Parts: sequence; structure tokens; C-alpha cells
Amino acid sequence: MSAITPINKIFNNNLSVYVVGLLLATLMLDYGFGSFSLVLLVFYSLFKFFTKNNKEVFFDYKLIFPVLLFLWFSLTYFWSIDKSLTLKGIGRISALFLVPFAFSFLPKFTRLEFFKILKAYTVVNFFLGIVFVITSLIRFLESRKLTEFTYHDLVSGFNLNAIYVSVFFSLSFFYLFLKPKKRIYEIVFLIFFLMMIVLLSSKTIIFCLLIGIIFIGWKKVKNRTPKLVEIVLTFLVICLIVLLATKEITKRVNEEFVINSDEKTNLLQVLEKDKFSQVYPWTGTSIRLFQLRLLKEQIETEHVFFNGFGLFASRIDLKKRHEQYGTYKGYHIYNYHNCYAQVLSETGIIGLLLFLFLLSSNIVFALKSNNLLFVFFSFVAPVWSFTESFLWVQRGIFFFIIFYCLFNRTEFYENKE
Repeated sequence: MSAITPINKIFNNNLSVYVVGLLLATLMLDYGFGSFSLVLLVFYSLFKFFTKNNKEVFFDYKLIFPVLLFLWFSLTYFWSIDKSLTLKGIGRISALFLVPFAFSFLPKFTRLEFFKILKAYTVVNFFLGIVFVITSLIRFLESRKLTEFTYHDLVSGFNLNAIYVSVFFSLSFFYLFLKPKKRIYEIVFLIFFLMMIVLLSSKTIIFCLLIGIIFIGWKKVKNRTPKLVEIVLTFLVICLIVLLATKEITKRVNEEFVINSDEKTNLLQVLEKDKFSQVYPWTGTSIRLFQLRLLKEQIETEHVFFNGFGLFASRIDLKKRHEQYGTYKGYHIYNYHNCYAQVLSETGIIGLLLFLFLLSSNIVFALKSNNLLFVFFSFVAPVWSFTESFLWVQRGIFFFIIFYCLFNRTEFYENKE
């Protein structure tokens, strides 16, 4: 047997499963690992294409939509108010083009290959979650503060954002939740991810989790799933609701949604106040609302509705307006924390329409696939967009575009999970 035969056998099989799996496994690691994995995916797809006898490009119109978004974002360079920032931004969002490009040279994934990738992704997430808990425990032994185990503090050792980690964990949770037969370790993983999502305290993702569980439960009851599964589903929903009633979650909800108060931040002040002190008690909801107020002013005075400031270039005007209102200087570098607002501000109404089309078409593709995990992903993306400008963050854009391509380039032969 030729020495080259085993190598050919590997490349002719499903090495793309491992390459895509590696890219997903690096989501929560240092940015350099993700960039290296993306380059590896592109080079592997080209290598596989040029070493095949039949050099076939697997054209799929679904992969065109994120590429169109990338092209429009890139075009804003020509009218950007800061071309250097826009050029930097084009590099940041290049995954919108590179990942669909790479997937176009790879054959569709089989259902088995798809779940191999999800299994690897979930195992990596579990062990990273264990690391998060251990590092929080170490800090707790020094500070004696239980908050070390909640929200951003839980993942602060890795400079991660609690909402992003919640999104990543939620997909692993539903991958396990939807498995018809679960091993003991998978049940342990499932409970662990549920606990981690609650501790991370993202109201948006917890809401998505609840809706997802209820929807899946309804689907299974409708399809006359065995009674035991219905009982387990109901039990998990009850457990989740009980966990949500913890002191930390209740406290955060009460702090976020204050309509009018002299002691705390309140939504009326955020919309009307002319000047804010450096120590004004902002919350996640109020600062996002204030950013929308600034966007309204930008549309009225800077006329950015049609073209936008240019990709990544809105931060200049945002900083100027924050300085005028006297907000804490740490907020002067904040983006909108709202993908819809960010897209409109920097790329205009055409960019926003293209983004909405991408999200809505993904929902249509998910419903047609009849894959409940795909449906959950397509539902999370537009909801997540209300609280984070995830396309402006490498981890966010990698997560979205990789799973977008993976779900849309998988052949789900069966019509049920």
C-alpha cells in the first residue's frame, strides 16, 4: 500500500468535520485561535477543491445572503467619515465572506457529521464551563462574595461577556435536550448548562430558553411523544422557572426596569435628562435605551438614515455625544449594544434591510428543515440582536456565520430529531 493512501483516505472522508469543529471550539479562547482556525478552514476547503478530480463548486443560494451583507458593509468605505476605522471593520467582519466561501468548496454535511460537530462543540463548552466555575471559586475564597459565580463575574477570568457565553451554552443545552436517548454524562452536561445559563443571568437568553423548552414540549405533545418524555420536559420547565426565581435574577430584573425613581436609574430620565453625572447608576437596559436616543439624534442631525457613518465609524459621533451629556467616560467607547441600531447607524437603511432579510430567511430555512435545533438558532439570532451588536465582535460573528452555514449546508434526511 502506498504511504500516501492513508492521507488521501483522510482528506476524502470528513476532515472538514474536524476543521469546523476546531473553529467552533475556539470561540471562547483568545482571538488568535479563532483567526488561525478560520484561515485553516479556508485553506483546507481550497486544498480539498484543487486536489479533487472533479473540481466542483457547491453553489448554494443560501450562502449568498451573508456575502451580500458583507459587500454592502464594505461599500460604506467610500463614504465613511473615518476610512481607517471602516477598513479595520471590513477585516473584522470578513468572516461573513470567508466562511460561506469556504463552505462553497465543501460538500454538504450529513446528519451524522453535523451531530459529531455539535457533540465536540458541547464537550468543549462543558469543560470550559468547569474552568469558569473553578476560577470563580478561587476568587470567591479570597473575596467571599457570591457574585463571583454570577453574570459577567463568572467569566471575567477570560475577559468574556456573560450574554455571549449564554448564547454559546444555550445551543449545547438544546442539542442535549433534543437527544431522544441520553447517556448519564449527557444528563449531567444538560443540568450543568442549565445551571450555568441561569448563573450567567442573561434575561434575554433565559427568555429564549423558556420559549424554546415550551415550544419543544408543545411539539412533542402534538406528535404524541411517549408520556415519560412529556413528564421530563414539564419537570425541566418547572426547575428552570424555580431557578429563575432566585434572589440574583429578581434583583437584576427589579434594577433594570424602573420607570421613575429618584434613587435609581429610570427610563424617563434616560430619555429626557440633559446632563448625567459621572456616577449616574446605569443599568444594561438604560444604557441601551440611551444609545437608541443618541441614534435618533444622529439620524435627525447627521442624516445617516440612508448611507450611515460608514462601517465601524459611528463610534466617533457616539463619543462626542456622550461627552456632551457628561456620561462616565467608560461608556464613550461603547457600541449601541443593539445590532439593528448599529447596522442602521453605520450602513444605512439598505444595510438594515439586508440584515433583516438574512435573519428572516434563516427562520424560513429553519422551519423548512424541520430541525428543532436549527429553529432555536434562527429564533435566538434576531432576539440576541436587540441586546448586542454581535456582528461587531469576533466571537459573535464567528458563532453566527459558522452555525448559519453549518445548518444550511447540512442534509437533514429525517424530518424529526
